[in-house]
Amino acid sequence: MKKILRWGFVACIWAGLLLIAILAWYGKDLGRIAKGVKSDNQRIVRVYANDGKTEIAAYGHLRGPNVRVEDLPPHIPNAFIAIEDRRFYKHFGIDVFGLTRAMAINIREGRIAQGGSTITQQLAKNLFFKPEKTLKRKIQEAMLSIWIENQYSKEEILSAYLNHVYFGAGAYGIDSAAHIYFNKKPQNLGLKEAALLAGLMQAPSGLSPLHNPKGAIERMKVVLAAMEDEGYATEEMIADARNIKIVDGKVEGMEFAAQEKSAHYFTDWIYRQTNMLAADVEGDLKVTTTLSAPLQKKVAVIAQSELDKVYPEEKDKKRPQVAAVLLDSDGAIRSMVGGYDYEESQFNRATDGKRQAGSSFKPFVYLAAIEQGWRPEDMISNQKFTSGRYRPSNYDGYYSDQVPMRAALANSFNVAAVHMIQQTGVKHVVDLAHRMGIEADVREELSTALGTVDISLLDLTGAYATIGQDGRLITPYGIEKIETKDGIVLYRHEKTAEPRVVSYDHIDALTSMMEDVVKYGTGRRAAPGFPVAGKTGTTQDYRDALFAGFSSKYTMAVWIGNDDNTSMAGGTYGGGIPAAIWRQSMQAAQQGSAAMAVSNYTPSLENRAQSFINSLFSSGNNRTQGSGTQKRIEWNSTRPDGTGSSSFDFND
Repeated sequence: MKKILRWGFVACIWAGLLLIAILAWYGKDLGRIAKGVKSDNQRIVRVYANDGKTEIAAYGHLRGPNVRVEDLPPHIPNAFIAIEDRRFYKHFGIDVFGLTRAMAINIREGRIAQGGSTITQQLAKNLFFKPEKTLKRKIQEAMLSIWIENQYSKEEILSAYLNHVYFGAGAYGIDSAAHIYFNKKPQNLGLKEAALLAGLMQAPSGLSPLHNPKGAIERMKVVLAAMEDEGYATEEMIADARNIKIVDGKVEGMEFAAQEKSAHYFTDWIYRQTNMLAADVEGDLKVTTTLSAPLQKKVAVIAQSELDKVYPEEKDKKRPQVAAVLLDSDGAIRSMVGGYDYEESQFNRATDGKRQAGSSFKPFVYLAAIEQGWRPEDMISNQKFTSGRYRPSNYDGYYSDQVPMRAALANSFNVAAVHMIQQTGVKHVVDLAHRMGIEADVREELSTALGTVDISLLDLTGAYATIGQDGRLITPYGIEKIETKDGIVLYRHEKTAEPRVVSYDHIDALTSMMEDVVKYGTGRRAAPGFPVAGKTGTTQDYRDALFAGFSSKYTMAVWIGNDDNTSMAGGTYGGGIPAAIWRQSMQAAQQGSAAMAVSNYTPSLENRAQSFINSLFSSGNNRTQGSGTQKRIEWNSTRPDGTGSSSFDFND
């Protein structure tokens, strides 16, 4: 026994010396570490709508003013103590009992089921260390916790903790979190709200009610139970929390601050541009954008509701995604929808997605022909291709010897468009597309006539805006100005006279053809009740459906499709859902603004006569069937204004 005691004493001495050596080794850097709080160089970028007052997003580490525990209702600090550090007022920075209990639970569970860090240790980690998990950092963290406890009161430690901890959604500190989640001052937080914020400490991003309302509410109830166990709340105080439910992904029984998520596709795009334009500037920034907050909300609701009509949420039925861009007459982006739900997917299909344009590219083919002297009343071949490697077909299986150009576009005849590009030359169409502002790779192939061009919706909308603004090159933009927090303007969008890239007369003739698409052709569902022009687009096997068009003031394009490029259930086409979204959105945008004519085109007497003669000798009334059952489709040689038209009823 004496030997055991003697060697045990010696072992303790050596263990003590070893501990002192370890503490000395890891403590040699503590003086340097403790001299300064961990710096946070990430600036805050606040993004505003076009009124310069409505904040639509903020990026960076968002912090509000510091608060003192003494100024908060007791249930707020008690919620954090109950779930994070029940022995906060009893330990000296390290909770030996809590650490031992956590180790026992973890050993029993066979995993890290419970942590043993105190609030003081978490504060030390947030203030002085990077998020790395090493033995050295844990030892230094414990040593600094003891130092903090000796230097500051419990109230000061708890106040610092609440002002620095991360709450998810970019919010650092309880003031910022209270405003983001509840639009309240922290002093006004109720018991359930305080418990929810305290519950976020386990996984701030994963349990954020913005992303995971179910997880946030479940964790809140755990916190309330812990508060009851510790005597911080009674059964009566937390009874109503049991009535909080999640219905269709939304919380019932608890109010959260309204979150306008649809604009986040746009603001993410703006944030990337801001970081490039002000890369060398330090400090917080204010970005004023072109977005109309009320219009953005309306367009997003319209897009979702129209998709829901055809594709209600069902487990066995995949809902397509949607994208939309709405431009003002100078290219200012007033609305942008990048997907059905930002919370489900943050990929911006309006700016970053590139899909085939389909028949919405055909106007550029006909504009190239008009530049070469063709007129909307001229007849072009609509005969079936029976030779050559490339043999496109009309989707309805019907053909004719000839058809007026405007009827070919209005009814989106594929073979007519290919015959047309053969006449004009593919190279001319490629050159025209680039002149119109299209940056996509337009290949010199006959299939280009049918829109086999991978293009972003933003790119396509800009090109249509160039048509809508009489051939003046329109470049979409979203930033009006960037300022420092002191009001110094770092960047301002300068409005200059747009260069004309296409003759007005040529554009006017094309626009009159595109008007017929909405009046008599495949885009009739897009007719909003005032003068507009546009074009539908549906790619092979219904993988993409588009409608793009313009009024005298606004230009808009709408796309729907599956992210994996598979066919949409039900065979959705451009004249369906996209046209309906376009019509309602344009009505909302145009409200309160006068709608002017989009075309002044009048065919010459010679063209009218030629159109009449062509109609007499064409075989338009004797169309040939490619396959299937014969059906009679008539088209008239003249409209009431004498310009030649058609009365087809197709779905493209």
